[in-house]
Amino acid sequence: MIHVRQANPLDARQMAELLNRIIAKGGTTARTTSITPKEMQAEMLLFPA
Repeated sequence: MIHVRQANPLDARQMAELLNRIIAKGGTTARTTSITPKEMQAEMLLFPA
């Protein structure tokens, strides 16, 4: 069984890197510009799971 933990602000760098690769590929997200780790942290605080 796979256990998935809730993301926290320390995960922001890796999450931003992953999202930026998806954005660069195009066609799979509404985002069109890259995101910084600080921006990812801010979004995590604004929109908690």
